[in-house]
Amino acid sequence: MCDLQRPSCGQCIRSNLICGGYNRDLTIIQHDPSVPVPRSRTDLSRRTTARPKSDQTAMQLRVASSFEPLPQNLGCSAFEAKTFELFWNEFLPEAHKCSTQNYGIPAVSQWVEAVEKHSSSCDVLRFALRAVSTSRIGSTTGNAAMMQQGIEFYGIALAQLNRALRDPQQARRVELLASCKLLAMFEQHNSTKDRRSPGPHHHCSDDEHVMFIDSRIPMVIAAVGLRRATYLTTREWSTLPWGRTPKTLRDELVSIFALLPAILEEHDTIQWSIEAPNHAELAKLRGLVRRGWRIDQQLQEWSQRFSRQLSNSPAEMRLMADAFTSDPTSLSPEHFAKLGYDVLYTAVLYWSACLHTYYFLHTAIRTLSEHVIDQARVVLPTRTYPNLYAIIISRFVKYFLRADSGIFASQAISFPLASALQYAADTAGDPEVEFAELVTTMHELSRMPSYSWIGNFMQKMREALASHRVVVMRGSRTNRPVDTASL
Repeated sequence: MCDLQRPSCGQCIRSNLICGGYNRDLTIIQHDPSVPVPRSRTDLSRRTTARPKSDQTAMQLRVASSFEPLPQNLGCSAFEAKTFELFWNEFLPEAHKCSTQNYGIPAVSQWVEAVEKHSSSCDVLRFALRAVSTSRIGSTTGNAAMMQQGIEFYGIALAQLNRALRDPQQARRVELLASCKLLAMFEQHNSTKDRRSPGPHHHCSDDEHVMFIDSRIPMVIAAVGLRRATYLTTREWSTLPWGRTPKTLRDELVSIFALLPAILEEHDTIQWSIEAPNHAELAKLRGLVRRGWRIDQQLQEWSQRFSRQLSNSPAEMRLMADAFTSDPTSLSPEHFAKLGYDVLYTAVLYWSACLHTYYFLHTAIRTLSEHVIDQARVVLPTRTYPNLYAIIISRFVKYFLRADSGIFASQAISFPLASALQYAADTAGDPEVEFAELVTTMHELSRMPSYSWIGNFMQKMREALASHRVVVMRGSRTNRPVDTASL
């Protein structure tokens, strides 16, 4: 029996033969056992057979006519057939553990038989089965080559499945259903962790670093939208990628913003039971508020560095600092527009971070004021009013959707604009009064050609955030807007 070692099997190595591999079709030769046949090599291209004598022909025909049709799996390679056999032996329960009576329940083996029946006639199903069986055997035996080959088969199966689903004549084939189950089985047993994706130290130099810092922004945005903590806040991922290149101002801002999703996730778990909060839950909520204020402190310090970077004179620096730290709406969009889209994008990303951070703080502090009798009256500074940041974002949107802005600009404004719209929808104030500028902006944007690039994203963003709206507001017994004067 072949031991399936790669690239050459152990039998061929011990016999000093050239291993022909596992992907060649089997060749069946009918012969009379009494007639000696020269020793064959596994290299089928060099195999020779003796020409039968005339008196043997009739006997060979009689023997051949008595043979039953060859099994379908003989159309596969010996290695493939053996791989399938080993996988099914591992997949199915042992015979004595299977039910031998009919209880009106389909047997597990029925699905296996159906897969084997159709695998030889459907390439999608065949490669899906090859992927899951090869990778599984490679994993259990520690064979890295087989595991890698399983990943390659998985990619081929996905590509063929994609083509089949686009073909109306193949889209309804029953084999595709079995293929999807096998591919899902492959994904279940071959997680990204097992594939050993590059760690943070692999993103230090040149192009790797550029790609990392560019992809980090959408990952943080996704974490905020899902309200789920991200691994990007760990010490390794926060420091190692910048081992050779110092952080830019935008890198620092993204690092600050990445701290918020973990707070939002913990806040949601508290709000599920906040109708009757206990001391531990309220203490945890106070801890989240303190963490929110630390993010606020970091945002203020960052805005001061950003203002100094953009200012050419002390007067201009004071103007910038006031616009970022006290009253964002006092800043003229035209003053920023001339600085270029890199600066504009960084600014609206900062205002988006402020909007989400201060919205959380207002919601959490209001919850504490409603459930703690002796809670001291809190007056929050004007700069923490979330509506200010929603308004300033709406003022800058039109600069990202102009005809000469390019696709990058329209994609860059998607998240900030969706955040502003979601905040306006969540508050109970009159949007026609408080967010008149935002409403006007949206009417103007709907007529711009570039709006089509972000319309679908904004719809998905609103749906994701709306699914958390009940959770976030569950702790409040009223529907009044955030009124800092009453906190």
